[in-house]
Amino acid sequence: QPTPQRPVRIRRMRHRSCYARHFDVPQVVTYDPAYVFEMKVPFYVYEDQLSMADMTSCGVPLGMTNYAFFKHSDDYWMLQSALVHPMRTKNATEAKLFFVPFLMNALADGIAWRNRYLCIHDGMTCFDHTVTPNVEISWADMMLGRSEYFRRFNGADHVVVTSHYAASRAYRRFGHFTNIMSTNRVIYQNFPQRWPDSTLPPRITMQNLYVANQGCQAVPPNEKTADFALIASMKPNDRNFDDRAHICQWIADANYSNTNCGAGKMCPALANARFGFHARGDDYGSNRPFDIVASETVPVFTHEEQFRILPDFARFREMSYLVNVSSA
Repeated sequence: QPTPQRPVRIRRMRHRSCYARHFDVPQVVTYDPAYVFEMKVPFYVYEDQLSMADMTSCGVPLGMTNYAFFKHSDDYWMLQSALVHPMRTKNATEAKLFFVPFLMNALADGIAWRNRYLCIHDGMTCFDHTVTPNVEISWADMMLGRSEYFRRFNGADHVVVTSHYAASRAYRRFGHFTNIMSTNRVIYQNFPQRWPDSTLPPRITMQNLYVANQGCQAVPPNEKTADFALIASMKPNDRNFDDRAHICQWIADANYSNTNCGAGKMCPALANARFGFHARGDDYGSNRPFDIVASETVPVFTHEEQFRILPDFARFREMSYLVNVSSA
């Protein structure tokens, strides 16, 4: 088992895939989290060995890279919100809840794709997916199990973000890490993470919110130039992507105007359209509806399941339309 005293060695790799440096300063929360997240109980954010807040990719702080606007970076943004929330206490004995600042989505992304050269604790602990896909998660699970506050209620008052698709779609990723699986978790859509025959105590799981891109410069409603936009890749040989082809055919046949239908640049096409389609792809979820709202355009959902995989407090039903495009 890798430990903080013996850092994980990084092998030399021919393929190197660091997150790209994108900002001059780390990206931080610029809204009032007390207003957005109405929380009334004190919570503690772990520090020291149980914190990945100082994670770097190839030596660059994660918040200064393009990971900050990666659609699965909700682990980073939930941590940023927790750090400045007025209900945060720095006295663990006063806390009713404990937020574990593991950046598990960043680790899972490295497992799913290429080595991101991720390091924490001033570079003392680094993660390399070429050793074994489970090394990173084993380290986090081990450190969590050492916490006296975790052991007090076996994680029942702890929260972890584990919402990258690579961590949620396959039981082999997280299923047998008993400490992480004993916490309350933000998960990927509604995919299970535990083994089907798990004997661990039940915990609360909540579907994730995707992270929007920075959005397009908003265009006033009376200045929008087209009816619809669909910004999405087209895979004609994949049946899961059929809805996208149906939508584009329907728009063309009905002689509606569009700024873009298919692959293309999001801006300014999305902002110039009155409605933006949220069509399924590999699965039902995407950061697309968040990009649409951030561009002040009205989302159009195409499956009921797209609403169901979102947490209840994300009130997209109240700001969107639902249309059936399966036979358009």
